[in-house]
Amino acid sequence: GRRPSIWLEAADNAKVEGTDFTALGKRITYDQAKQMIILEGDGRNNAELYRQVQPGAARMPIAARRISYSLKSKQVKLDGAQSLDINQFPNGNAK
Repeated sequence: GRRPSIWLEAADNAKVEGTDFTALGKRITYDQAKQMIILEGDGRNNAELYRQVQPGAARMPIAARRISYSLKSKQVKLDGAQSLDINQFPNGNAK
């Protein structure tokens, strides 16, 4: 009775838009079972995540070599971070 989960990969300057985020990267993968999006840069350009913390708020930018974003918990994990606004993590959801 278990449904199969979906795993997707997009490459070459991919873009994903959700209700509260926009994700850009050289490579983007999505794992439905984990409710996780992983963004990767190409070595010269970083991956970018623009999050909206609450409805009506501006989308805040995050740039890093690799960004993991949990759609369920809204947690963000950064590898090779270049820029982010720490105020956009009011509940400590950055690792």
